[in-house]
Amino acid sequence: MDEFPFSVEDIRARAGDKVFDRARPYMPFVMDVHIEEHGANASVRGTSLYDVDLLWEDDGPLDGACSCPHGKAGHFCKHQCALALVLLEHGQPVDSGTPSLPRELLDTSELAEKLIQSVDQQLLQHYSKMAAALPPVGQLFATAWSFNFGSPEQSAALVQQTYSRIFLCYGKPSWVDLAANRHEIVSLGLQMKMLITVGLTDGLEQICHNALADFKRLVFDDPHDDAREWADHLQTIFEVMLVWIWMATMLEKEAGRKTAHYFVENYEWREASARDIIPILGEEATAAYRDYLIECRHEKIQVESAENSLLRDLALCQDDIPLLRMCATQGDRFAYSMFFNDLQAIDRPDLAADVVARAHQAHAISTDATQGYSPFLIPLREAVLCCLAAKRIRTALAIARTAFTSTPSVGFQNLLLTCGEQAHKRSRVLQQVIEWIAQQPWTDADIPIDLALAEGDRERAWDYANRWGVNERWMMLALSKDQPRPCEAIRLAVERIERDKWSLEDDSPQPVLKLLCTYARQWQHDHPDQPVMQMLSQQLQYYYGTDEMLQSVCAEDDEDEDDD
Repeated sequence: MDEFPFSVEDIRARAGDKVFDRARPYMPFVMDVHIEEHGANASVRGTSLYDVDLLWEDDGPLDGACSCPHGKAGHFCKHQCALALVLLEHGQPVDSGTPSLPRELLDTSELAEKLIQSVDQQLLQHYSKMAAALPPVGQLFATAWSFNFGSPEQSAALVQQTYSRIFLCYGKPSWVDLAANRHEIVSLGLQMKMLITVGLTDGLEQICHNALADFKRLVFDDPHDDAREWADHLQTIFEVMLVWIWMATMLEKEAGRKTAHYFVENYEWREASARDIIPILGEEATAAYRDYLIECRHEKIQVESAENSLLRDLALCQDDIPLLRMCATQGDRFAYSMFFNDLQAIDRPDLAADVVARAHQAHAISTDATQGYSPFLIPLREAVLCCLAAKRIRTALAIARTAFTSTPSVGFQNLLLTCGEQAHKRSRVLQQVIEWIAQQPWTDADIPIDLALAEGDRERAWDYANRWGVNERWMMLALSKDQPRPCEAIRLAVERIERDKWSLEDDSPQPVLKLLCTYARQWQHDHPDQPVMQMLSQQLQYYYGTDEMLQSVCAEDDEDEDDD
């Protein structure tokens, strides 16, 4: 293969313009790339470190998977897009499945460690001098020298110098300014961590607060900038650094409570998650962090409060099911959907199915597909699919049957029949559906017709139409390609008009009658062997004493044909 079988245009077409534009800033954070004959995988640093797979065929569209939330939902995300762009940018072909990428795409930390272990002192010094010529690395080397051989004041001055060069020289930096200095921001974080490690923390907390104030300003002033999500991990650097500083300068319990207080106060725009900060906090600090959030939560008891959301994040990080259950409790109400989603996030489908069963008993399954997210109601489809995945077929059937009988629709019927198929008794469930339909006092047959046609049972649809009459479905029944029945459809339509007690003097039936006459003329042309026009004329004369409208429509159509 001389090149990859896709282009930049292919990537844009697969991802969409919005995702494509947001992918480019992530290209520098594509790491550990491995290529095979028809695919590649890598790690991409976003809000977290995501595992990304990219697949391709010589004549097919790009595909793949990503561990980010957007990728888990089945979408072609910005991280997959970034990997594809990196491959094209470096333009390296695939040869017999052997990875062949330039050095900068490999795990640079691993390569650096191997170099240090392999070369002699003289060669290592040579490479170090070369690296020191690069501004971010040179600044890091200078900091390392200062706290090993220089003074604390010198070390702090170097960090302040780096911070000033990145943040203060612009006055108020923009997203573009921060993007241009992203490598130096990462370097600044490493410099600060080195100082904290040896106990040199003077002035570092203020630097973090000042930098985070700039991020906060940008988040609220320009939240839709493409660089926003790319900069999330840069903001996380300073939030995590604050936790390191507090752990180095305070008692563990005090540091844990201060961390919790900070994230509660800045919840709306913070980026660091429990997975970022819990490894830094010791056991005592983590307990204090948790206790502080619980104390604050008891004052509000709102499942969507900042305190409760941070507690959930902690519980998900630690797979703490009792804490998740507590987070889903709001007084005498229980957030079934929230607890259900959390259990699925920690890969406990068995417990999630138990929650669905309890939600069904508590009437907390939502059948309204147009309703927005509610932490208290589990969407029907998610509930049923969860039970099927957990082999709780009886529960799934009960939920789907309740939904169908309360709100009969094609979607709910399909879901119910899917449950029946899983239970190896689809025919029996379908027969129960048919029997239930027959027992209902329908005002018209439109819904039963939809249900029958969804199963391809046109004869049953016509039986329903003849039994209960139709409202809007006469046209659908008439236009069947395999069994056209225009004459019967005309009878149903005219009966519908008569059932509503319309007369030709009223305005209301005119559009329906005119449409019917127009369709009748077309049907007569398509089916010359059926007496369509004669049938409509007889029906109009029977109910209204005249077929004047039919004659008028025919005359208008004839004039149009003459004009053509």
